[in-house]
Amino acid sequence: MTRRSLLPLALFPLAAGLTGFHPAPEGTETIVGVGFSRTEHDTDSSPVYRYRHSGMSTQLMARHRFPSRLTLAGQLAVDTILVSGFQQRTRTELDEFTSPNAKVGQVQAFGAAVGRVGLHLRFAGAEAGLAAVRLPSTGGVVLPSGLAWVGAPKLLYAFAQTAAGPIAGSAVLAEPTVGLGHRGDQLSAWVGYHVWSRLEEIPPREDAPWTAGGAIEISPGVRVGVDYGRGTVQSEQGQPDERILMLIQVDHARKDVYW
Repeated sequence: MTRRSLLPLALFPLAAGLTGFHPAPEGTETIVGVGFSRTEHDTDSSPVYRYRHSGMSTQLMARHRFPSRLTLAGQLAVDTILVSGFQQRTRTELDEFTSPNAKVGQVQAFGAAVGRVGLHLRFAGAEAGLAAVRLPSTGGVVLPSGLAWVGAPKLLYAFAQTAAGPIAGSAVLAEPTVGLGHRGDQLSAWVGYHVWSRLEEIPPREDAPWTAGGAIEISPGVRVGVDYGRGTVQSEQGQPDERILMLIQVDHARKDVYW
């Protein structure tokens, strides 16, 4: 049994720390992420098919923090994926298997557009907005996008978010996330766990979704890093869903004296 019926309620945490999971730095930050994603999902049709997708993910995010501590954030994501295979999961009404579906071999495009407003104080912050999303397993939906964090960013902070991180084709990496992060002057690091999987299954699956990553400063105001997510959402899944992104982040202010 899948959890596709729950995804419209759970959608979008997708990785920790690329675009919204860390507190907003002073001024403007721009983040570009390019990488690979792989996913499997079941259809609502009869018979039920499980499709396998793999392809390239591109993410672009910009966020500005005003002197008043208010923030504006926007994000665009485009996934170009190949339908690489399928498996028929149930029989037809005549108790027969059908021939391979014509979708195999197609190149499809998915993605999202996200906008948020927020307020980031010294030891806490939050943002809220909307995400227009289209994924292989959900089609087009509009979802709330939000995040909240508390702590000392240069030491350790805790965060919770939904629809505020990188958007890849994998719906398994699209569940509300909680985690811990660090954002120093030269180094950023984060780890997040998808709480829907942890709460729904007791005991939790061995490969329940999780995300982690980090970035390091290579020149004043410029950081490079990687973000990785992995997990399974369906029974007898052949391979876990995965996403890996190479990141480039440019900050207007190299060091945030407010923190």
